[in-house]
Amino acid sequence: MKFMVTGHGRSGTMFLARTLNLSPTWSVDHEALAPSGPASSVAHRDLITPDMVKAWFNSKSGNYGMVNGYMRTHGHHAPVDIKAIILRCPFEVALSVHNRGNWENFLKCCEHDYRRLDWMAKLSDFVTFKFHDMFKMDTFQEIAAKLGVTDCPVTQGILDRKVNQGRGSWKKLPVDRIAAVKKLSWFKDEWNL
Repeated sequence: MKFMVTGHGRSGTMFLARTLNLSPTWSVDHEALAPSGPASSVAHRDLITPDMVKAWFNSKSGNYGMVNGYMRTHGHHAPVDIKAIILRCPFEVALSVHNRGNWENFLKCCEHDYRRLDWMAKLSDFVTFKFHDMFKMDTFQEIAAKLGVTDCPVTQGILDRKVNQGRGSWKKLPVDRIAAVKKLSWFKDEWNL
């Protein structure tokens, strides 16, 4: 069995991959296919092709999963049993990006990426779940089960070690950044985030 999960950068993909990888019967990669060396997220995303995605998953056997934000461009091509998307409020993503100093890359691709995620999330073969649901025991177990992982020995203590937590409020971002983020309100509203 195989699965692929994507989402916007800063949406908890690393946390989810590491946590699911606690399973004794699954191998879960985070951002496999990402080129090595320094490159922006835009460059990483653009270097991944549909043929690469298909070849990668076809080379895997057994219980294999990949959680990869860069798959938001070609994840729908993945030949897997389950495809999923982590939905996180773009305002929270923007705050996390701002705190890490990656604003220019975010600004270059955010509208395109959120339109793409919205399109994929509406495809009938995609499962969606919300970022904040990964940090509650019952909803995490539901998410894992939807992906086929039923033996992940997760504890609430593990789930309490959240990643990508925005420090502060997005409303305290510089005015020009608030204006850019407000353009993504449609995604927040569409998915009730």
